[in-house]
Amino acid sequence: MHAFGLTKLIAFGSFALSASLALAGAFYEKDGVAIKGFDPVAYFKDGHATKGTAEHTVVYKGSTFHFASAANREAFAANPGKYAP
Repeated sequence: MHAFGLTKLIAFGSFALSASLALAGAFYEKDGVAIKGFDPVAYFKDGHATKGTAEHTVVYKGSTFHFASAANREAFAANPGKYAP
């Protein structure tokens, strides 16, 4: 590989690494789960914090969200911008 190609490869690798680091922890992740495992839809629907479960999950912008119910998971999936912190 010539020097120019290597430079492009290093630059791309640096960009990809910084992009992935920028997303890590973007939603207050703990143990790989966004907002410490709480259901973001429940805040709006029920008016209080409710823990989600690994049974009901959605990955959004590289973060895993847990939900207390399939209905909350579907509401989030349909409009994540409305519920994501």
